[in-house]
Amino acid sequence: TAKANVHRVVLEQAAAAGVDVLVDIYHSCHRELVVAEQDYPFMVQNFMSLIGEAMGITRQDLYKRLMLYQDMERVLAETAPYILANDVDTEFVQITLPKELWGR
Repeated sequence: TAKANVHRVVLEQAAAAGVDVLVDIYHSCHRELVVAEQDYPFMVQNFMSLIGEAMGITRQDLYKRLMLYQDMERVLAETAPYILANDVDTEFVQITLPKELWGR
């Protein structure tokens, strides 16, 4: 797709430029770009995280961490308390989560 091509070009240009951090400005791009950390020599970070850091506010990017696992069982184990606390059907999560996280 055109969007995937644009993302590939951006990632390749960032790698060629030797950046340490690729900062994205759109949350939807962030969701699609974070897995690039597995294949490229830089971090992917959303600009809001950088603004927070500049203000002394830090938080772990849970979405990125889960995406980088690439392991459904590990994701389910880590998110189990949230699933139970919100009374979400675990079977539903097992069916829908792979598509949401990894497009499969």
